[in-house]
Amino acid sequence: ASSSTFLRGDQTYATAGGANTPNFHANQASTSISNNVGVTVVYSNEVWDTASLYNTSTGKFTVTSATTGYYLIYAGVKFNVMSSNRVQLRILYNNGSSNITFALTEIQISSGYAAPHVAVVVPLLSNGHYVYTEAYQNSGGTIGLSNETEGTYFGGFKLIS
Repeated sequence: ASSSTFLRGDQTYATAGGANTPNFHANQASTSISNNVGVTVVYSNEVWDTASLYNTSTGKFTVTSATTGYYLIYAGVKFNVMSSNRVQLRILYNNGSSNITFALTEIQISSGYAAPHVAVVVPLLSNGHYVYTEAYQNSGGTIGLSNETEGTYFGGFKLIS
């Protein structure tokens, strides 16, 4: 055995490794979120994107035939200061015909900055399928997202198969 192999339960050796590619990470979104409306969050700063699949104009990560697979997707948003209300962040995916929510986190807040975060393994993404995020709040008015790189982000990577 070597540092790149491991002993399996059936007492045979297997090679470790593989790459979690493609992968991407984007941050900074100065999106305004209207009251009681789910708004697509567009992250404008692409930190990295190994296969050019994230679109900074639409906020969508779109899979091609060469990148089909299962993905771990994560996201976070930070709302600017607010008073008593509910905020949500959800990860959705479009399978070519409909939008499906795969993960949703909700926070009730009385004051301050709300910063929901969520992560999910998305079922098999095929050519043309895409993943994006929506933010929601019910403060009674419009609230902007903080444009901070640490609090507002979206990313993911293909799982090794």
